[in-house]
Amino acid sequence: MEFVFKRALIRPEETWQISGTRLVGPKEELDLKDATSCNFNYTIFGKGMTSSELTIVTPGRTVALDCVGKPKTVHRDVFLGMVSEILSTIEIDNPDLKVTSTGTSTMAWGFAVIGTLCALWGIYFAASNYADSSGNFALGIGGFMVLMGAFMIWAGSPWKANQPKTLLEAREWIERLRAL
Repeated sequence: MEFVFKRALIRPEETWQISGTRLVGPKEELDLKDATSCNFNYTIFGKGMTSSELTIVTPGRTVALDCVGKPKTVHRDVFLGMVSEILSTIEIDNPDLKVTSTGTSTMAWGFAVIGTLCALWGIYFAASNYADSSGNFALGIGGFMVLMGAFMIWAGSPWKANQPKTLLEAREWIERLRAL
């Protein structure tokens, strides 16, 4: 099976092939049956830019495949289709392999830090303005900020490890991303 895509808008097209259990690219060749771990990250940046990366680890070797671009482009779709096919190929010889996703930990910590600052500001605002004439208004705004901060800390949950996915679950996730 052949996949032709650009890794980024300003990069040239690359041709990758999966033949049996071998993945062959412009400067890489890898036997997928030797995979010992996989990590897939998908990030959405401002203005609709996305970054997808699949890292495959085999004994003595690590290969990272990535694609950066806007959603709903041919290149992104072909790349995600290739990732899905790679995972299908790995599943044949290694059905118990799990796919991790560690790329969102930075964003999770960012949410937690911003949420903590928001909650602390809410406490400070309520405490410093309650004695003034604003009274209940200060408590309301401060309480809202504390609740919003608590929600952001919970939403980020950086202490909660990302649960590894089975190869089937990872492929289903990638197919949902292709539909976005």
